[in-house]
Amino acid sequence: MQLRLLAKPQSNIYLEPDELSAQVESNIPAFDALYAFEEKDVSYNENFVATGWFKVGHASDRVAGWMKADDVVPWTQALAVAYTNPGPSQRSSVALFDNVDSLQSALEDFDAGKVDPEQFVRSVASAGAGTPPPVGVISREGSGWIDVSQSFYLMPILDHRDLSAFDPSQNIIGVQVAALTNASRSEQADACDIRSNDSAQCFDNQSGESVSSVALEVVFVIDMTRSMQPYIDAVANAVRESSQALGQRVGVENLRFGLVGYRDDPNLSPGLQFDARNFTPDLMLPSGFAELLASGGGTDAETGGPAIAAAEAGSGDNEENMFAGVETGLHSSWTGEAGRVIILIGDAPSHPIGHAKNTTGLDEISLKAMAEQQDVYNLSSG
Repeated sequence: MQLRLLAKPQSNIYLEPDELSAQVESNIPAFDALYAFEEKDVSYNENFVATGWFKVGHASDRVAGWMKADDVVPWTQALAVAYTNPGPSQRSSVALFDNVDSLQSALEDFDAGKVDPEQFVRSVASAGAGTPPPVGVISREGSGWIDVSQSFYLMPILDHRDLSAFDPSQNIIGVQVAALTNASRSEQADACDIRSNDSAQCFDNQSGESVSSVALEVVFVIDMTRSMQPYIDAVANAVRESSQALGQRVGVENLRFGLVGYRDDPNLSPGLQFDARNFTPDLMLPSGFAELLASGGGTDAETGGPAIAAAEAGSGDNEENMFAGVETGLHSSWTGEAGRVIILIGDAPSHPIGHAKNTTGLDEISLKAMAEQQDVYNLSSG
């Protein structure tokens, strides 16, 4: 059977097995299921950190490109698991063990009468805030049940083990699962650790009980060259729709928006006024941002028209100074706790390093590294 792979967050598909090659697709959705056609120099260390590349595709008969082995998780089971509704029985929270040996050891202790299962369950539920969990338990199900049909989540099964020998009267299967956490790349070290003092708050946050306190900041980085006016107009509608949808989920007061426009080097393309401009030095609430867009950002001193508008002059070539726009967006006035997103909207690529109109000296790889350092998630639209 063809190997299946699951994409990690903020992963890309490249034309060749080289980060310097062109990106065929950017920001593949987390846990997007892919087919593997070929592997190149793939190896894993003792911490399951991978090197090498996989040739992948979204369909079993069509290659899309190459992905780094560390950007995907092998999914040999092609199955997923979800928590069941506790219902009237009020079942106990599911305990997550660090490895299968710890799980087997716990079952052996139950079987030998060394550990009382009910006391074990109570220890799992009360762990955190200085109270240690049972040996081998590193996390547990969140404090409140999440209906997967209403708030979708995905825990792919990576491996399984038949444990029915410990109780022949029951069908017991241990499963190894992958789960997204609040970390930008879902590193295991950043998951809710039941052994830490703040685990209770972490579980509450992940269970959705504190969703209304989540803050989100979105900065639009838009190509403002001559062909882009319809897209600039569309942003106002997008803000209205997104603020309504997100406001129901996180609260409008927890949303902030920003706007950066980019064109090309005005010294080499006269009439463009700027290569990149931040129209929101301070990120704005949805209502204020909508007013800014409706007003056109005031009057441009040079053209006499709206400041937030497509250029009247052309740049003279197809490429634009996109990298300057993204760099400016990354330097937005982000706050400390909010989730950060840049939405890039353009219809042409950027000038590469070495081009006279590349005023930043940056490329997509260096900008991606900057985004990861600042925990900024990039979405592209073209």
